[in-house]
Amino acid sequence: MPEEWKKSMVMPLPKKGDLTSDLTQCSNYRDIALLCVGYKILSYFIASSKQAGPGWPPWRTPPSALQGSFLPERSTVDQISLLRCILEHR
Repeated sequence: MPEEWKKSMVMPLPKKGDLTSDLTQCSNYRDIALLCVGYKILSYFIASSKQAGPGWPPWRTPPSALQGSFLPERSTVDQISLLRCILEHR
């Protein structure tokens, strides 16, 4: 990952209310981190690839029914237990 993608710029945003009374009061502001667009796109692809269900992005095919890890309600422990049961009953 490029070094530029690991950096962010923190900007103060004014909250609602009267800001004219004291501009130096920190409680009148909240911070927002501005990230690189390339990083945001990459993180979107990674996050969407880990989601199972009908809302799969068009560039990605849904996971196989045999895939067990990195998906909700499909743990690696369950897959290992199933494999162990199959091998014991051979």
